[in-house]
Amino acid sequence: MLSRSLPRFILLSFFIVWTTARAAAVSIRLDAVGTAQEVAAPGWGPKLQAGGGIAVVLSIPFTSWFDFATSLEIFGVLPSDTTGGFSYRGFGGGALGVAAEARFLQAQSPTIGHLAFGVTAGGAAALPAYQYTALYFYYPEARLGLFLLWQPARMQNLAFRLQVPFRYQFRRDMTFSFSTGLGIGVSYSIGVPP
Repeated sequence: MLSRSLPRFILLSFFIVWTTARAAAVSIRLDAVGTAQEVAAPGWGPKLQAGGGIAVVLSIPFTSWFDFATSLEIFGVLPSDTTGGFSYRGFGGGALGVAAEARFLQAQSPTIGHLAFGVTAGGAAALPAYQYTALYFYYPEARLGLFLLWQPARMQNLAFRLQVPFRYQFRRDMTFSFSTGLGIGVSYSIGVPP
């Protein structure tokens, strides 16, 4: 039953977006992020792991300050150090995410352009594998973030983004697992946003 209703729901969503003219302002963004992840397994202490990833983001504006975004990401996390006689294995894979983003205009100038501060909230489904193995695992991830968006003057279709993501991974093999970092992005709008 769900398999029949899902394609209809997707088709209806595309129809609504297209007929309300929001598809004319879709933007495509390329993000790169470096992260520091803190993890702890049951019975073992916490450790930090460095990581990073790249993502392609498709963003649909609903108003001049609110967007809905979907993303496809490839990421990797390096092994932790061996302090204390143990180490957490590195892993890497892909994630599919959704998010809602809100922007608040901070400054506007005819020579500099638009500068806006924003917040984002959403989630993702990740499917990584441990390094040097064929052991894949799945976990959902809650995502929050802050970003600064700069749209240069005379370049209405181009925007640059500096972001600080906060992510919590719901992993069954860990007591806790969360990460934060610093990211940059560049987006191109196919039309003029509402």
